[in-house]
Amino acid sequence: MPASFVYQKGRKKPREGADICEVKCKRLACEIQVCISKIPLTKSKVSASVLDHGKCQPDIDRYNRCCDAAKKELARQEGRRDT
Repeated sequence: MPASFVYQKGRKKPREGADICEVKCKRLACEIQVCISKIPLTKSKVSASVLDHGKCQPDIDRYNRCCDAAKKELARQEGRRDT
């Protein structure tokens, strides 16, 4: 996943300088954040707490597919403009 970004509820316009994934896949990124917020913390001998991100892997995979598709579409549109 690209650099982390946190969405603010109710924000209609993407932030200035937002990448294509942040613009096109916002809903999916929000679903990842909701999923992660619901994962219970487990205690570890090595770390104070550990999150099992694997439980959110389906949401992460959907975001990555959306992001890849958005990047391909953007590249295709930019290719058309150059010709």
